[in-house]
Amino acid sequence: MVSPLHIMLVEDDPSIQGAVSLLLEREGFRVSCAGNGAEALRLLGGGDDPALILLDMIMPVMNGLEFRIAQHRDARLAAIPVVVLSDMPGAEETDHLPPPSAVMPKPFDIDQLLAAVEKHRLH
Repeated sequence: MVSPLHIMLVEDDPSIQGAVSLLLEREGFRVSCAGNGAEALRLLGGGDDPALILLDMIMPVMNGLEFRIAQHRDARLAAIPVVVLSDMPGAEETDHLPPPSAVMPKPFDIDQLLAAVEKHRLH
């Protein structure tokens, strides 16, 4: 039996976190959630690396850009693709990091989100 693809959702809004994780679980994915970048890094420190990270950019404690900088400083985590979820255009742009795998502006279309996630099922 093939284990479900693991996705990490880093989102501080509980309603978005709950709705997206429920949607992904119903689609057959295994989802872990973090409320900010610092919490995500703690979870990633456990070694259960996701195949994909869905990352909000505007969060308390550690925002998405700070998370991406920390992610790319760690060779193990740098290889994990990131789909940015943001309601602030250009929030993911930086000269210091490779571009995210995809950018989904909030409010995002569910079918587009699932299509972005599905691309990583094959990798």
